This record gives sequence, C-alpha cells and structure tokens, in this order.
Amino acid sequence: MTLSKLVSQTGILGAGLLLAVSFGASAESIENVNKDIVRSAPFSSCVNLDNNQLVTRVKNDYLQNRLPRWQDDKNALGSKPVASINANEVIKMDNNYQMVLNVRGARTDLRYNVQVNCDDNTITYVSPK
Repeated sequence: MTLSKLVSQTGILGAGLLLAVSFGASAESIENVNKDIVRSAPFSSCVNLDNNQLVTRVKNDYLQNRLPRWQDDKNALGSKPVASINANEVIKMDNNYQMVLNVRGARTDLRYNVQVNCDDNTITYVSPK
C-alpha cells in the first residue's frame, strides 16, 4: 500500500500513528538485542576466603552447577569446557567481589562478568550480548 493511499484511507493522524508505532516497535527490538543476559543463583558462603579460594569456588560453581542446567551454554561450548579466572584481577568491595570468567569450549568461548555477594550468598553471571 502506498503512503498516499494510506493517508487517504486512515487520515493524516492515523498514518502518523501507524508510522510512530512501527518505528517504536523496531527500536524496541534493537534495544532488546543489546541487553545483557543476567543470571543469578544461590552461592555457598564465601566469608573469609582468599582470592584463589574464591576463584576456585566460582569456576566449580559454573562447571558443576550452572553448565549442566544452562542448555544454551552447554550446546555453544561443546564437550570438556575449561573455566579460567585471573585471581589477580578480582575486585573486592566490602563483602562483594567482581571478576571475569572465561570459559573455553570445543566450539566457542564464553565470557561472563561475575558478581559474588557474600552477605546474601548469591552469584550473578552477566553475559554481554
């Protein structure tokens, strides 16, 4: 349908509304594509752990608890994934920690920004998409 036919059938306001809705819908789609994927889960107590112990616990949490449940990660990585975190790059703020988890798989690699909250005993994996 041409624009002139649309305007004559719906009027100028109707055509403007239709165009505004269509542009709004396309902008929302693009915005949803750019949002991070955030996954939170319970985490064992991490009070009084040093960086190396915390890093080991986070890697084990991902490989043993999250990966078996997260089918999209499992399919993307393939068999025998390896997780790594640089313990020297762990950032501590009060009883919260931030670190970057890299997971190398047979098919692809994944990267997560991990936040551990020792007060609430939670772990949050943030994957930029």
